Amino acid sequence: MIRVGIIGATGILGRPIVRVLRKDSEIDLVAFTRNIDHARRVLPSDTEIQHADLTDAKALIKKLEGFDALHLNLAHPFSQKARFDPDRDGSIVALTAAREAGIKHILRISALEVSALPDSTWWVLQRKRETDQRFLESPLRCTIFRPSWFMESLPMFAVAKRFLLTPRVPRTGLRWIAGEDYARQVAAAIKRPDDASRFFEILGPEPVPFADAVHRFIAASHRRLIRIPMPRAVLHLAASANPQPRYLRDLLEATFACDHARNADDTWDQLGRPQMTIEDYAKSIETTGDFPQK
Repeated sequence: MIRVGIIGATGILGRPIVRVLRKDSEIDLVAFTRNIDHARRVLPSDTEIQHADLTDAKALIKKLEGFDALHLNLAHPFSQKARFDPDRDGSIVALTAAREAGIKHILRISALEVSALPDSTWWVLQRKRETDQRFLESPLRCTIFRPSWFMESLPMFAVAKRFLLTPRVPRTGLRWIAGEDYARQVAAAIKRPDDASRFFEILGPEPVPFADAVHRFIAASHRRLIRIPMPRAVLHLAASANPQPRYLRDLLEATFACDHARNADDTWDQLGRPQMTIEDYAKSIETTGDFPQK
């Protein structure tokens, strides 16, 4: 049995990882969180939940003693001016604590653009690139996932769970992947016998343009969603005044500067091929009750 901790368990990607890993007979999972009451509401009832805080390094070391692996599912702020960046600062605290606690394997989620845009000057990618490098240079075995867009991003464009905003973007096909498929790849990476540090590009089974993905998601959803186009001018105007739409604008620009016709054969050979379509994901929301929102 592999004892695994996950930090960021209640996030939009942490939740499917918990659901999948809790069912794996080879993994003993513990979800770490700052808010136990919230975790109990959004995670399966049989999940072992413990309190942990990335701003308290000494306490975290004690929490991690006895674990074999640690998975980090941490978000970054919308503004580079934020005093604490969980994805950068929190990850480095967790990396240090894991080493002190005797953990042998640490896993983290990064971004496909780190591989595809090595010269990008966007602060988010610069920080991810630097943090990834810190992990790869660590004496611990490190696995870094660099994913394309998750299907869980689609409902996050919903307003009042009824209107689905659709930004006007190029018709480049994105390799959407469901969080559940990604979770199975995380489980496979945890159980791999190879001790080498490495990264995996995480890509879905088919390229689908953004507008087509929204249309398919709405058509398969049990909710009555209405698609509303979001003109670029509106997004750029909002970005001039607010860090969240500014982050979305910059993310979309980075996304469509990438080459998405990438080869995922190595990842699929090592971690398994993703199977879920956008329709499968839309229907799974009714089963899980998990409709991601910002």
